[in-house]
Amino acid sequence: MQNCKLIAVAYVNRGENDVLNREKLLIKKRQLEEKMRAQGWFTYVFHKIKETLGEWYVSHQTYCHCELAIPSDSEMCTAYGVFSAEGVFQDERSFKNPAYRWIFLEVPAREFNLMKTFCIRQLGKEYDPMGPFISVIKPRPCNTRFWCVPFVIQALQKAGLCKYLNASALDVDDVIQFLLMHPKRVDGFDRQRMKVFELDSITIV
Repeated sequence: MQNCKLIAVAYVNRGENDVLNREKLLIKKRQLEEKMRAQGWFTYVFHKIKETLGEWYVSHQTYCHCELAIPSDSEMCTAYGVFSAEGVFQDERSFKNPAYRWIFLEVPAREFNLMKTFCIRQLGKEYDPMGPFISVIKPRPCNTRFWCVPFVIQALQKAGLCKYLNASALDVDDVIQFLLMHPKRVDGFDRQRMKVFELDSITIV
């Protein structure tokens, strides 16, 4: 008998996100440009180069972001992830949020605790702005700074999943395609399924 926990990986479709948040993204982009201009010409030019590279990179991806989530009930979860403005964060998130899709996975209880401890210990660490580009050219370990993919993969490795993947050499599309085919994936998650898990815990024979 093995006690297992339910976890989730949230991911964002780039095209859907652009449509849902077009106005918000434009406002955020203008605000950031104004901030960079105020810091001087060199800072602004460097920002534009980085922004252009980022837009080029993302344009070749189906998915643009992923997070780890721990369900608290059938409607809400605690998410751990990385945003450029916040670094590693913890936040409450709804499964009904239209910006996100979800992959649910079963993990052993002991490894679940290791994964959660890892996530909590990374809170506040800085975002790695060059991580996505370096991952394509020459992957490097992520320990002091993160972007979303290495953070999620390292957390999943603590949970006993994705053990043989190089967390620094993947993009979001790689992660999602791998997890969609994972044998520990749970299909048909809903209220009834949540009751079976008893707030993310079941017993598997």
